[in-house]
Amino acid sequence: MVSKLTETANYVSSNIVDLVSLCFMSGLDQNLTKLLELPPSIDDRLYTIEIVPYSDPVMGEPIYIVRAFLTSTPSTYGQAELPWTTDSFFNVDPAASSVSGGTGTMVIHCQKVGTNITMRFTRG
Repeated sequence: MVSKLTETANYVSSNIVDLVSLCFMSGLDQNLTKLLELPPSIDDRLYTIEIVPYSDPVMGEPIYIVRAFLTSTPSTYGQAELPWTTDSFFNVDPAASSVSGGTGTMVIHCQKVGTNITMRFTRG
């Protein structure tokens, strides 16, 4: 079960990295979105995906991670690191930093204004 949660977190994380990279390919302000197909459940259990700050003991600075966890048992989770610190150009809209995986789809929104990018999740 943890491996499926980790796989889901890695999938979401890699798509966030792709969208952020695309935002920086142009010097213009941009709004990019991507629809992700997610499993409606993991082992017949609802789960949640969120982006949260994480203090990495190896790097010694706070970074963002994507965490996929069982909604009924948050201590059962998988996670994937994002390559940006919490005090960088990358920001997460705290009002839209999580989504229930039970919908089967989610949308990642990346808005680039100047050199700052704000990311948020919505249901698909």
